Amino acid sequence: MADTDTKQSSPPSANNNMKFPAVPRGDSSISVFVTGASGFIGGHIILMLLEETDYLVRGSVRSTKGDTVKHLKEWIANPKYHIKDGSNRPRLSIIDGCDLLKPGSFDAGVKGSTFVIHTASGVALTASDKKASIIDPAIQGTKNVLEACKNSGGSVKTLVMTSSVAAIGGDHDSGKTLTESDWNTTCKIDHDEYGYSKVESEKECWRFVDSLLPDQKFKVVSINPTFVTGPLLTAHLNNIGLVLIHRLMARKLPAVPRFNWGVVDVRDVARAHLLVMDNPKAQGRYIIMNRAMWLQQVGQELDSLFPNYNPPTSVMPDWLMYTLAYSGLEKQVDAEALKVRLGRAIIYSTKKMESDLGMIPDKTMISVRESLRDSGQSLVDAGLVKPGKSLSWKLAAAGAVTAVVGAAAYWWWSTAGTSKSGGSGGASAAASK
Repeated sequence: MADTDTKQSSPPSANNNMKFPAVPRGDSSISVFVTGASGFIGGHIILMLLEETDYLVRGSVRSTKGDTVKHLKEWIANPKYHIKDGSNRPRLSIIDGCDLLKPGSFDAGVKGSTFVIHTASGVALTASDKKASIIDPAIQGTKNVLEACKNSGGSVKTLVMTSSVAAIGGDHDSGKTLTESDWNTTCKIDHDEYGYSKVESEKECWRFVDSLLPDQKFKVVSINPTFVTGPLLTAHLNNIGLVLIHRLMARKLPAVPRFNWGVVDVRDVARAHLLVMDNPKAQGRYIIMNRAMWLQQVGQELDSLFPNYNPPTSVMPDWLMYTLAYSGLEKQVDAEALKVRLGRAIIYSTKKMESDLGMIPDKTMISVRESLRDSGQSLVDAGLVKPGKSLSWKLAAAGAVTAVVGAAAYWWWSTAGTSKSGGSGGASAAASK
């Protein structure tokens, strides 16, 4: 396996000549606390803080054991990320034992921090116990971070919360242009649980801050990214976007379903967090997106970038997607969500992101093609995908089998019906005689 930590730790500006909006430089007298430090977005936020600012950085993890925090330990040991005052002290420190469901576990990290960035949350879209694995960690974790900010003695100036467009767009919003003022109103505790967890977590933030006394208040800004892609920092698939790209490049699907998503690079998501962190103009929520794509377009881009991996580029018939989902063969998709999401596109406005943060799709943001390239290359470097042949024959085989089964079922139904009808007709005729 390649040493992916070295390859993947380069800031995006090292790969192209694009000019990105500059984040505040800060200084080493100010601390930024990032929850979910071992996560996909959290890790990239910490890396950008180390690369492009002088802030002290604290990161929360549940445990310092295992290779999910290997890159964090390497950053701590790297002299490049030490304080430039002669002391050679690391700017990054890790606080372990931070459990989303455990009250008080974030207090130590928040205390003394000027800025808090809350990225920690559940990452699974589907699970056997969705309340326990998705909803409870998101909502209770947010409450615990908010309480820690309240009890910080006034040190916290701004809390930046990582949310999602899942809190903005719901089941029946295709064809509309949604903005930061919209909310997902169709999610429930037993339907679209991921969206529900994001809606309730966000609303808890606004309710909580509104209830604080004047001397306890701090600012809250929410970052609502679309489908997040970009390079892994570890050999672990800890992001929904990378899970999907992995499935395409590993040929887990013979074709791509008719899904449409907004796409944005993780490094742009990290930049958005830092741009709102100490920005008087930044208020409320921010949709972060580069551009929308059909999943077939994602497959085609990956195929052009990694032709030896033969990711699927054909569109999967809707009936096959329904069959896979309802039969349980496709466990990554909520079968009920297909009814309102398959073949439909939700349009998100990026006007606020562009005007307030200077992030212009494909101009001052990482292009989708570059993001997909870096995503795929990180999977290759980590040894998570191997070259292979196209599985398009499986789609043709599935269609043929379905056609044969359907024809046989129709023949049986029509034959049985004719026989039954004929017998009945004969009996009637005999009776009439």
